[in-house]
Amino acid sequence: MAFEQSFESVLREAKLGSTGAWAEIYREIVGPVTGFFRARGVSEPEDTAHDVFFELSRNIDRFDGDEKSFRTLVFVIAHRRMIEDRHSARASRSRLADRVLDRIKRDAGVNEQPTDDEVTEEVRKAFQILTQEQRDVLTLRVVGGLSVEQTAEVVERGVGTVKYLQRKALAKVGGIVPGEAAT
Repeated sequence: MAFEQSFESVLREAKLGSTGAWAEIYREIVGPVTGFFRARGVSEPEDTAHDVFFELSRNIDRFDGDEKSFRTLVFVIAHRRMIEDRHSARASRSRLADRVLDRIKRDAGVNEQPTDDEVTEEVRKAFQILTQEQRDVLTLRVVGGLSVEQTAEVVERGVGTVKYLQRKALAKVGGIVPGEAAT
């Protein structure tokens, strides 16, 4: 996140009810959270991102931490919302792959690379062979921009487990989409 003011100042003002501070927080979280939801196949990514923002606003008074902790909290809330969406059975595996491709093309800067049907199909296959946990980890790391430690907190796993899941996922993807494992 890159707040215009210092994070501490924005947080303090938000706790006091400043609409300007809330607007700045919203600008910082809505894009990455919506992208996370799109990449994970959440059925209503924009609405669900707004739900995360509102949950955050209801609980901001209890938050006490730095910007890194704040970003982690945002994605903990987002991850829980994603799990709720999965349990509602609104998102399917085939739509997940399509949304991941759309998210990557639109928001992660990959649209500068070739996007012909063959590459699209390879990426779709690569993502489908990953386990749910591997997809969660890669999406949080690549799309959400979280560190290994933050990802571990979001998925409620140890750092070692997250590293292992990421390594295995990249190895699997590397076997299907040459050159992708290094990104």
